[in-house]
Amino acid sequence: TALAFAVGSVLMLAGRKTLGMLAVYFGAQSGFNLYMKIVLSNTQVSKELGMEGFPAAFFLTAVQQVVTFFACSIMILALWLSPWRRKPRLPSTRRECKAILLFALAFAANHGFNNFSMSLLDVSLNLVLRSCIPLMTVLLQAVLRACQVHGYGVSDGKSTSGELGCMFLGVLCAALATVAESRGSVDPAQHILLGTLMGVLSIIFAAFNMLCAAELGGDLKIEPLDATCYSALPAAVFLLLPMFFLRHPSWPGFGSMTDWQVFRQVASLSPETMSWVIVSGLMSVLYSFLQYWLIMNLSAAYTAFAGNFNKAICIVISIWIGLERLPAGRWEAAMVCSIVGNAGAFAGYGFLRSQAAKASKEEPMQNLKDADTSPAGACTLKGAG
Repeated sequence: TALAFAVGSVLMLAGRKTLGMLAVYFGAQSGFNLYMKIVLSNTQVSKELGMEGFPAAFFLTAVQQVVTFFACSIMILALWLSPWRRKPRLPSTRRECKAILLFALAFAANHGFNNFSMSLLDVSLNLVLRSCIPLMTVLLQAVLRACQVHGYGVSDGKSTSGELGCMFLGVLCAALATVAESRGSVDPAQHILLGTLMGVLSIIFAAFNMLCAAELGGDLKIEPLDATCYSALPAAVFLLLPMFFLRHPSWPGFGSMTDWQVFRQVASLSPETMSWVIVSGLMSVLYSFLQYWLIMNLSAAYTAFAGNFNKAICIVISIWIGLERLPAGRWEAAMVCSIVGNAGAFAGYGFLRSQAAKASKEEPMQNLKDADTSPAGACTLKGAG
């Protein structure tokens, strides 16, 4: 991660801005994913009792949102007091308040279920499942369009047959990865199935999260910093219900526990572990703003393309540093093929999306040139002069 940041900084200073941003994004995304896996599954709580990890996904997500609120509030205050004096835009209409609450709910469920999935699954299977978000986004857009819902990114252009083909191939590879993991892994099968179910739920809410973000940043024109700040505390409140009442697997030999029970155990046996949970909140804020920065400087499609490439490399790093092992026997080859196929399929999807975005930007310019060179256009310009 540090090397990627260093290389990215050098490239940007050398004038290679795009390559530099991609290198920094790779370091941030890979580092954040691996860090979260270590906190959720590998941090040592008690060596004597054999307790490793912080299996309290919803509690961790809620802490991240509280940290996000305070970090964003400090940034808003700093900008307000600075010479540039940026005034935050408060939500004033029912539509804006509804959009922020829906964004908070989708964000809480997206990251809560994903952290739950990551605590049970290897990094490779979790990231393969997450790469299926584009297809779920397209499906939700189609549902909203059929229900004649306005906003929420529904008016975005429909996917081409090539893009749909890439997405369906990626999902088939994700299904193969799930089968290979369940058949060849030494982990309990029920944990893999539960983790996969949580991963699928996170994909659904991640797609809804993206559509809510399109509503906030599109028609409502609410800045990312403001939207993140306003939605952070409601998201934490939404997480209280599963945090206190949802029982789930914890450490071996301890049976099912709620997130609150896990927190009390960790706080009594290893209070210093909570510092790593708070650090994850700071990393989450920095990663979110880096992603917004990349989208604004490049494009959403380009960022998605880079993200899927980063996930493939992150899986290799995870295996290399010993965070996971490939399934045993014949399922090892199936797992490798599914990872490569999934990464290739969604990389192809990202490439097609970036090409479509580039073509849509060039089309108005080409139409203007055609109008200028046509006889009618020439007469119009001559008359205007």
